[in-house]
Amino acid sequence: DVIKFDVSLEPAIRYAIGQALVCDAIAEARKVAYQSGDGQRYKVVTLEGTVLLKNGSIQGGLATTQSRARKWDEKKYDDLKAARDSILAEAAGGSEAEEARIQIEIKDLESRLEAAKRRIDSSGNEVSLIKSQIATFTANAQKAKDSIAEQVKKLAAYTKAIESCKGEADKLQKVVSAAEAEIFKDFKKVVGIEDIAELERKETLKARIRAEKRRQFAVVIQKLKFAVEAESKRVGVSRPEALDEAIKKNDKDLQACDSERTLYKKTLEQTVKTAKDASDKTISSKAELDQLEATIRKNSQNSEHDMRKLFEMKKNITIKNATCNALRQQRVTLFERCVMNEIEIPTKAPEDVGTKRGRESNTLSSRGGRQKHGQNDDDGETEDIVVSEAFLTYATTGTQANSSTNARTLTRAATSIQTSVCIDFSALDNDVRREMISRPRFESYKHQAESTIDQLERELETIAPNLKATTKFGVSEQKLGQSNSHVEKARENHRVALAEFHQVKELRTARFNTTLETLVVSLDKIYGELTVDTRGRNIVGTAYLTAEEHEEPYNGGTKFHVVPPLKRFMTIDALSGGERTMAALALLFAIHSIAPTPFFVLDEVDAALDSGNVQKLAEYLVNHASDCQYIVVSLKEQQYHKADSLVGVFKDQKRESSGVITLDLKTFSSGKR
Repeated sequence: DVIKFDVSLEPAIRYAIGQALVCDAIAEARKVAYQSGDGQRYKVVTLEGTVLLKNGSIQGGLATTQSRARKWDEKKYDDLKAARDSILAEAAGGSEAEEARIQIEIKDLESRLEAAKRRIDSSGNEVSLIKSQIATFTANAQKAKDSIAEQVKKLAAYTKAIESCKGEADKLQKVVSAAEAEIFKDFKKVVGIEDIAELERKETLKARIRAEKRRQFAVVIQKLKFAVEAESKRVGVSRPEALDEAIKKNDKDLQACDSERTLYKKTLEQTVKTAKDASDKTISSKAELDQLEATIRKNSQNSEHDMRKLFEMKKNITIKNATCNALRQQRVTLFERCVMNEIEIPTKAPEDVGTKRGRESNTLSSRGGRQKHGQNDDDGETEDIVVSEAFLTYATTGTQANSSTNARTLTRAATSIQTSVCIDFSALDNDVRREMISRPRFESYKHQAESTIDQLERELETIAPNLKATTKFGVSEQKLGQSNSHVEKARENHRVALAEFHQVKELRTARFNTTLETLVVSLDKIYGELTVDTRGRNIVGTAYLTAEEHEEPYNGGTKFHVVPPLKRFMTIDALSGGERTMAALALLFAIHSIAPTPFFVLDEVDAALDSGNVQKLAEYLVNHASDCQYIVVSLKEQQYHKADSLVGVFKDQKRESSGVITLDLKTFSSGKR
């Protein structure tokens, strides 16, 4: 009643507008739409064009446009005001504020420059470490390539064995064909045909002809009987000779039929026996083929287990190397402290150690300059330490070398440089050097040396010292002690942190590997259930997971390998949509077996599956319904007819909303479900 339109458009207008009401203002429209006494909501339109829908949303109208325009004007005003305040502040600050700001920026840039330099130094160390890791990874890759080559050889051998089995099956088929030809050879020559089916057709035709002749003979005999009876009545005497001849002829025909039947029976028995033997051989060949496939899968799993052991050993070697590096650093620190305290330590240059190795009476080891002497009573062969391994330290450009028969000592000078030296133990007694081999004996010797040093210090205190030298020495010793304590504390913290890091790393790796192995076992089992042959044959697919990073598997990815039934190995991208769906569901259910959830919501996961795979998925859900609750959204009859209950959603035209219906299927028999 408020819209003008053509009468022919009335159905379309009524459909577009419906039962909408028209109000003057928005306040009145809200009361009418949402605050009616009967509790019903109505669709209302204001004269400004604002539409109030039944669901509570408001659309269109001039109010929103004016509100947006007002907000834009306020924002522009605030921006201009802020710009004015900024200009006034800059004008009031003057050159002093600008100079202060520039000084702050310069300090900031200087701090950034220092940080960049430190970052460059640390990057150089990281580059060296990465190069060593690249060398290690290259060696590991070469070992992996060798292992892959060995596995390829094994696979070629297994393939050859399978081909030989196929060749034997072909030979057996040829033997069967030859046996059939041999069995029916004489028979074919007798009957003069090459096809047994043609022989059967001919024999059937002959049987029909004989039956027809018997019928004709019976008719003739009956006629003859009537004629004989009539003739006998007329003559009064029968002819026994004719009857005897007829009987003999019938006996001959009966014997010929019996001989043919015996021949056919023997031929049939031989044929059945030959077919049975061929079937048994085929079954045994299939069993051998399945055994070979199982052996291939087992060998693949064993190779993965060996790779994990190898990476565990490499990890232990890395930990041992870190411990050795810490001990080497401790040795360098102790050596430098001795040099600072002017304690003479015999040393040799690495090139001098290399030139003298050939003239030693015993063999030097390849590392550390160790020599082997005799046998030990406790643990067999021992080593006498002649010189230590070479290490870098700060010597001086003015170093004075006091040469003796077996030693070279370093003295102090003006300018320090970093040089490589070896500690010379040749001046020590043989007994002392042997004490250094055994850990308990070395600790005992260490305690004795410390007690001797304490005794000498007490004797030194009794002598009148130079007070000034003592003061300087005390200050220097105090500073050195503080520095050493800080260094030792930092190293101890580093050692503790490194040990905790390796402990957490080992625990994390062990838990990850345990979870992955459990997941692989469950995944293979579940994928086998989802892909089992419904025709009764024990043919299933194979699925497993492998970690891309073996040393730290939790930092790398995981590869998903799937081999559907009766198919060769291929990447998961090359599988069909249904096969990928079954593989993804198997992985999902396997994860659920490790970390169970109270229920599953599967939204049309069977959209890409055919009827056979839908039936397998439904059977799996029914068999595992006791583990958790499955809520499945599906349009496939093979899926939802096995459910315990159904929930249907439909469009209710009268209420203009969705309707829900339910159906409990537990009341029906399980067979019908």
